[in-house]
Amino acid sequence: MARLRRTLVARPWIVVTVISCCLAASFALLALAVVWDQPVLLLAVVVGWAAALAMLMVVATHLRRRGRIR
Repeated sequence: MARLRRTLVARPWIVVTVISCCLAASFALLALAVVWDQPVLLLAVVVGWAAALAMLMVVATHLRRRGRIR
């Protein structure tokens, strides 16, 4: 987690981009879940956020290995 924090501090544009995309997708899926009355779409929101966090961890690890952050 410390590695992820350092990466996110060093590369704030990654955080802004990922969170913006997740928020847009979340609001779209929530609206569809309300209109269509489908609880599966709510599960898709949760899975989407989990995937975003996993992607941020992968980016942090990649940048750490390339020596771009300390």
